[in-house]
Parts: sequence; C-alpha cells; structure tokens
Amino acid sequence: MKALRFIGMVLALVALSISPTTSNAQTYKGSIEGGRTLHTDDMGLFSTTDIYTTHGVQFNPYLYVGAGAGVRLGDGYTAIPIYADVKYTILKKKVSPFIDAKIGYSVLDASGFYMNPGIGVSWNFYKGLSVFLKVGYTYNANPYDGWMKPNEMGWVSEENKTDIYPHGVSVSIGFGF
Repeated sequence: MKALRFIGMVLALVALSISPTTSNAQTYKGSIEGGRTLHTDDMGLFSTTDIYTTHGVQFNPYLYVGAGAGVRLGDGYTAIPIYADVKYTILKKKVSPFIDAKIGYSVLDASGFYMNPGIGVSWNFYKGLSVFLKVGYTYNANPYDGWMKPNEMGWVSEENKTDIYPHGVSVSIGFGF
C-alpha cells in the first residue's frame, strides 16, 4: 500500500512539473544517463548497467526538481527504480560542478527504497544542451536473493544461493536537454 501511495506521489510530481512547461518552455529540462554500479559483497564483485531518464523543471540557474525512471540490469538481476530528483548546480558557468539526489522506490528484483546521491560536473555546450559526468552511490534497501554463487568447482546449485545487496559506487555519463 505504501508503495502504491509513493508511486502516486511521484506521478503527481511529474504531472505538476510538466504543467508549467506549457506556459514557459524554457523551464523544462530533461536528461538521459547511463553508467555502471560496482557492488562489493561477500560474494565478490557484481555490477549492474544503469540507464535513467529524468524530466522536470529548472526553477532558476541553480535548482532543478524532477522525476524519472530507470532500468538496472545485472547478471540475472533486473530492477526499475522510480524516483524524484533534486539537482543543485553550484556555479553558473559553461563547466560547472553539481550535486544531485534521486530518491524513490525500486520494483522487480530487490524491490524497496532506492536512493542515488552523487556529485558531478556538467559541460553546457549549446543553448541548454549539456553533457555530464557523475560519481555517486546507489543504495537499494532490500537484498536480491535470486543470485546463484558458483562453488569452488564452478557449479551452481540451490545450496549456493546467496543474497546480493544491490548497492555500491556508481559512475555515469549523461546528456541534458
């Protein structure tokens, strides 16, 4: 029930953030980003490929608020985070550092609370278009228990089943428009 309420709130935020764009198209901002999250756990190194799209409103040169969704794909692991995003750009320059945080809920494997705070640098190269590089930490509250860890002989069986906590250091590159 809490998950449905949260998803409803995120959808309402998206609707509210898009409605001002009809009166002033310059306040709308969107982005697409992709990258990797490296997880270290008792089972060793595990990684996911992450793809996100975020859309919202640029309130002033420094503050952006939006919402989005993504896909996280790993070895036998799939998650879809749905989140609200807040981004603060530190300088009003062509190349500028920023901090941002995605907070929401992840569905499918390891469903539960999702958070991705990060820092990065953005290069605004042409009239509202930018490329950015970001480093952060992806956190998912619930473990994914469907991963089968190979034993010392390389065999995979139910006895080797282990929990993966799908959080770790993330690196991504993106395009803002």
